[in-house]
Amino acid sequence: VASGEMGDRPLMLEVCIAADSPYLTQNLTAAKQGGARRIELFRAMDKDGLTPAPKTIRLARHVLGGEVQLLVMIRNHSSDFCVTATQLPAMLRQIEIAAECGADGVVVGALSRDGHVDTDCTQALVDEAHRNGLSLTFHRAFDAIANPSNAAQQLADIGVERVLSAGQPWARTIPAEARLQQFMQLAGTFPKSLELVVGGGVSAATLPIFSALTQCYARLSFHSFSAVLDNGQVRTDKVCALCRQIHSFSQRAV
Repeated sequence: VASGEMGDRPLMLEVCIAADSPYLTQNLTAAKQGGARRIELFRAMDKDGLTPAPKTIRLARHVLGGEVQLLVMIRNHSSDFCVTATQLPAMLRQIEIAAECGADGVVVGALSRDGHVDTDCTQALVDEAHRNGLSLTFHRAFDAIANPSNAAQQLADIGVERVLSAGQPWARTIPAEARLQQFMQLAGTFPKSLELVVGGGVSAATLPIFSALTQCYARLSFHSFSAVLDNGQVRTDKVCALCRQIHSFSQRAV
């Protein structure tokens, strides 16, 4: 099953997988067989995601082979999205370890105490990722920023490749139709160098709503977690169904 690409339009499915799941190997295999083109590996979903152990990164690389991109969450604590001067060196080392274990990219986020992008910290993280040949996604800390349009430009200037957003404020839930409007507004000001990764409840039910984004923004992909799970196990057929929907969007995109 192909996820679908047109020119510089990623239009791929990214599946989020818990490294601390007892079904890790099976889940990675199911996501790959279902057609996912990218995996985000993390642990501790109850803490909104933390850095996985190196052995699980190596396992994921082995299972996925060279056909599926592997992104690794780099986050050491769950209290907030701020990174202190004493925490930053550990994150830089974890980026290096992720590269050594076979990752293709990392997923990070760093905000200042007043809720803006911590540009100095983020620049250091981007520089370390690129030094190790890795791409970088700015995670859903983006949704905790008051002015996302300004933040997106800052992130593009720093060298971030992708931004993950649910189209809704952090810790709030709004209907998919309202989130589409937020995404549309964001896409109107988003730097064209950034890939917008649509997350937060991407499912067979919400994908048709979000498909309108393919008509207004060129660099787009979709991020799913719970919608492909059944009792903690990734279902190949659910992944495949989402990939088919996304592929149909790529055929209509202009």
